[in-house]
Amino acid sequence: MRQRELENKITIQNQRLQNYVLLIIIIVVLSASVILLNAFQRKKAYNKLLELEVQKRTGELAESNRELKNFNVKLEQSNNELERFAYIASHDLKSPLRNVISFLNLIERKLKDTSDKDIQEYLRFATDNARQMYNLIQDVLEYSRVSEKEVPVEKVDLNDSLMLVLQNLKEEMQSKQAVVFSKPLPVIEANSVHVLQLFQNLIGNGIKYNHSRKPKVVLNHRMDSANHVFSVIDNGIGISQEYHDQIFQMFKRLHTKEEYPGTGIGLALCKKIIDNLGGKIWLESTPGKGTTFHFSIPKHALQSNAN
Repeated sequence: MRQRELENKITIQNQRLQNYVLLIIIIVVLSASVILLNAFQRKKAYNKLLELEVQKRTGELAESNRELKNFNVKLEQSNNELERFAYIASHDLKSPLRNVISFLNLIERKLKDTSDKDIQEYLRFATDNARQMYNLIQDVLEYSRVSEKEVPVEKVDLNDSLMLVLQNLKEEMQSKQAVVFSKPLPVIEANSVHVLQLFQNLIGNGIKYNHSRKPKVVLNHRMDSANHVFSVIDNGIGISQEYHDQIFQMFKRLHTKEEYPGTGIGLALCKKIIDNLGGKIWLESTPGKGTTFHFSIPKHALQSNAN
């Protein structure tokens, strides 16, 4: 009898310990989310205030031009400082969050045979959210790197870049029976890593946001007097006209994470890369009839990729 009481007492203590561990993990994940969200909210709010001040000063007489220039300098400094802050904050969050994910995985393995379904559900919830946060931090870091002042520009064979992208997307293409077609692509002046990110986001979106029995993405290229002009055409779900400008904003999502996983940074990253090269990106799309993303890259790329 005493043995059974002792076993019951140990079981209760273990249950309490597990609950405390889960509570701590959830608090850590939520705290990391709040830190990152607050950083970007401060950046957005402060930049908006400075932009309004710049607009106000623009309408004043010539003697205010010097003040206007000072505000513009402050705005640029603010952007640079806040982008750097976002990079540092995201970088510093990666390591503890990686440890949290590893710890959660250990707990999952230890409790895999438990009969308590609530604990298993809590663990899955905490693990999924921690991984989403890790992916978000990773994408913020990538966006911050693209915003760096000095990025090497080199000769990039886009045919080689496309082959690497298709290799990266091989598993997703096979699972959805997707195909990608491309005309012969040129050699351009750009950053090879940024080109990979650009192609992978646009082609990957054409496959992901696609309910066709056989998703198809076509990459075309032409030239005008000063630019290479590319088109990425898919037969996916399409995008309503009202969102054509909004989708290039950071964290802008048209669908829930349950429908389509992601962080909402991909297209903002694409626009930043194109802007830094001195080009433009735009789209044509109708819901249910696919999307075509067009983007231009100057024949002679900018030497510095920051505006």
